[in-house]
Amino acid sequence: MDRVQAMVSGIGFIAVSSRETLEIRLLVLIGIFVFAFFKFTWSLRQFNFTLMLFASAPMPAEKDAPDRADFAPRAAMMVTHGFASFNCGLRAYFFGLAAVAVLYWRDSRSAGVALARDTYTVALWLADMNGRGALARYFEPPLSEEERQVTALEGRILGVG
Repeated sequence: MDRVQAMVSGIGFIAVSSRETLEIRLLVLIGIFVFAFFKFTWSLRQFNFTLMLFASAPMPAEKDAPDRADFAPRAAMMVTHGFASFNCGLRAYFFGLAAVAVLYWRDSRSAGVALARDTYTVALWLADMNGRGALARYFEPPLSEEERQVTALEGRILGVG
């Protein structure tokens, strides 16, 4: 497990964590993917049962077969169970992928995450300063009348104002 932890800590977007945290994360992911595997396997088995049921269907010439009336609802039920298991497996697989993102990328120390946090902090600060009216003077600079006319003309050309 120490070799796995050393290997994982070498990946740039994964934060270094304790051995216990890494073990819990790996166990959660293994559990999710094992569940998905068994759901997929069970759906394949149910689809095989459905194919065998289709193969045993009464022939069209057998109008008085005793199980003819019950065949369609039973076959539909088998197909429904197969698709439900397949759907659970697919959802578990995608949940596992989301768990990978949540368990590893949220602890990221990459420059992109730091930049996003810094950008968000600056945006909050600017919104606060704008709410206080402290930024208004920067949007109304002291201009002469000639500079204002040029600015208005340039603004119309650029589609601003």
